[in-house]
Amino acid sequence: MSLLTRQNPQTDELEVLVNDQWLPFVSYREKQIADAYDKSVKFLRERLGEDEPPQEISARNQENV
Repeated sequence: MSLLTRQNPQTDELEVLVNDQWLPFVSYREKQIADAYDKSVKFLRERLGEDEPPQEISARNQENV
């Protein structure tokens, strides 16, 4: 899916049109990357059978030692 882009005439910043609103490209891209990372972590945890964050798992493993 391609998005419409423009260069803001007031700030010279690249913007993308999302839901009928012009957003700075940099912040839009950072949000996309963060969302993709979160989805990947969730997917891997589900595939590996880990429901807990790594901190809780390592704390539990230390208690068993």
